[in-house]
Amino acid sequence: MGIFLRTALKAALISALVFAGCASDNSSDSDIDSLTGVSISGNEKVLIGQSATLTAAPKKTGKPEISYSWSLSSDICASLSATKGESVELSVRDSASEGDSVKVTVTATWGTVSVKGEKTVTFSTAPKLSLTDKPVGYASLSTDYSTSGGTTVTTREELLSALSNGGVIIIDGMIDMSEGKLWESGSTSMSTAPTALDSFVHSTVSAYSDYADWVDKYTKACSTTTEDGKSSSANSSLYDDLRTLNAAYGNLIKVTISKDGTTLIGKDENCGIRGGSIQISGKKNIIIRNLTIQDPCDPFPHHESGDGYNAQWDGICIQGSSSNIWIDHCTFEDTITLEKTTNTTKEKWQIFDGLCDMKGDSTNITVSNCHFKNHDKTMLIGSSDSDGDNTKRFVSLIGNYFENCGQRLPMVRNTKIHVLNNYYTTSGSPYSSQSCVNARKNAIVYAENNYFGSGCKYSFNAASGDSTPVLHASGNSGEKVSSTSNISAADSALFSSLNVYTYTAVTADEVKTNAEENAGAGYLLN
Repeated sequence: MGIFLRTALKAALISALVFAGCASDNSSDSDIDSLTGVSISGNEKVLIGQSATLTAAPKKTGKPEISYSWSLSSDICASLSATKGESVELSVRDSASEGDSVKVTVTATWGTVSVKGEKTVTFSTAPKLSLTDKPVGYASLSTDYSTSGGTTVTTREELLSALSNGGVIIIDGMIDMSEGKLWESGSTSMSTAPTALDSFVHSTVSAYSDYADWVDKYTKACSTTTEDGKSSSANSSLYDDLRTLNAAYGNLIKVTISKDGTTLIGKDENCGIRGGSIQISGKKNIIIRNLTIQDPCDPFPHHESGDGYNAQWDGICIQGSSSNIWIDHCTFEDTITLEKTTNTTKEKWQIFDGLCDMKGDSTNITVSNCHFKNHDKTMLIGSSDSDGDNTKRFVSLIGNYFENCGQRLPMVRNTKIHVLNNYYTTSGSPYSSQSCVNARKNAIVYAENNYFGSGCKYSFNAASGDSTPVLHASGNSGEKVSSTSNISAADSALFSSLNVYTYTAVTADEVKTNAEENAGAGYLLN
């Protein structure tokens, strides 16, 4: 009997039993396969010339085998990447006009049961940013930023040259800081490395013929207890080679901001840095806006005892005595996911560290309206329990969108932080949720009007036995807002009671739409 026929008979039989009132008294509704509806999740607005992912969201019980078909009301201004499947890409043609729209229909079919869902998607031109826009949050406490003139750069060499002079630097297009040594977007295997990376390995340490040779020999030199995190405790026989490769690669990809008053900003909706690590150390009055910061990769991770192989380079690293830093309307994302090691321990080979980390005496930092996507250890504020001082390190997180990120959203120590109007959501892939706001040693958290979606494990958590973090929570919402671990709100005090800076908040119920429509890069520089 064919699969379709068996499925159809199963659906018909269950329908007959239910409508006849003869379902077993011992069966719960969740045990019975059913399909009663379907909707479409995804953005309601898409930029002209851009694309967005749309996903079918069936209303079901049990585990029915559902197939999906997609269609558009018109293909004049938009197209679909496929007509079958649970998710599709909707691409808007350059010929579309502001305000045009298309109706997307998905049909979900299970046996003889067929249901439809519709979504109207409106097309819009990219919104605009200006060099004279004012910072928000703690970064607004300074006014001495570079907001006029500018040097436009299109290549790695031009960017590094412009950084030596500072001022306004306008990035036009995506710049590959790795010079072709990074895997292509969408890669899921490291078995075949880019030719440029193979050559880099051999030219840096001639004992290795290529990248695969390095991975094979280094992983064989490590056990699950090998500790190569610090030179003082290194105990693998290849530690010196590891550090040589890691340092050489770091020197290649670093985007070092060496002048106070530097502004890095994207020219339009397709600008940014791939495979690079923006370094801010001991600098002040820095702006980073409208950039896609993609795949900050460390192909030479070090082994840590009990924790596999871990990377070093962050998308943005703020350290030292840096102050007055505004990171706004940037998109941080991983587009490659690589496999575990092939040695006997089968440990993770983690080539990504943080997307935006802060440590040392850095202060008056705002991260606003940014989109963090598909990353595990996303944002670390305070590298250890002894790093920082909550009477000196001040951070604002305002209007950010954390999508499919596993943890550290942020993890924060020894900091006073204002967490306002952020949207947390995850599908559990590529990383399962471990926590959202992780308050650690001496963190003082003011959390206002944030939304924690159903995929999040904990909205707020702390380390077991640590009573030093303080949480002030007000107006937060979402399916997992009450899912906490080792921490409870001390009160509902608002950050405004501190009279540090003025701000405008939206309600938690408005946060989702606000983040989906406004967070991330994709703007035009006015």
